[in-house]
Amino acid sequence: MKQRELDEFISIAQLKEYKNTEIIYSEGDPSDYLNLLLKGRILVSTKAKIRESEIEILKRGTCFGIISLFTDEPHSVTTKSIENSLILRVDKKKFREFLKKYPLISLDFSRILSQRVKRRIQPKKIFQSKRIAILGAPSSGKSTYMYNVGLKLKEQTGKKIICLELSLKKESFTLESFLNKKSKALKLSEFKESSI
Repeated sequence: MKQRELDEFISIAQLKEYKNTEIIYSEGDPSDYLNLLLKGRILVSTKAKIRESEIEILKRGTCFGIISLFTDEPHSVTTKSIENSLILRVDKKKFREFLKKYPLISLDFSRILSQRVKRRIQPKKIFQSKRIAILGAPSSGKSTYMYNVGLKLKEQTGKKIICLELSLKKESFTLESFLNKKSKALKLSEFKESSI
């Protein structure tokens, strides 16, 4: 967008703050706004039978509600703020007038729309981080639990897992007994993420 177009877009938008766990729109609601996430994170979910199914987590800079806006159908998902979030919203009618005035910008929104549809067909996995770490304290089976959670996370995500066991006593580590012979427990002073 050029500066003039950006200024006009901002002039027709309104800022709205959502608290943690607040619903932005629910599945089945009419599409009234284009939403742009400026701050925070939004959980996108849908109901499969009775159970809620998480689709993805939206981060800062993401447009959402756009599929329903262009198709004139009710929202097919529920969006909920999972931390205090700030959203720039543009009313559906004003947004359409804006696109009529600046038709080339509709190509950018069409690209965003096609990416959103593609994600729905091939949904992202909820795990988005590059690394998963598990932190535990040894006592009453916590190391066993931590190790088993680590194995399940590795199995489900296909990512490498780092289990970090902390102890104030020298000989109270139990995690090492779970590791196979190819793996070993490192002292914190020996740990370098780049070597793993």
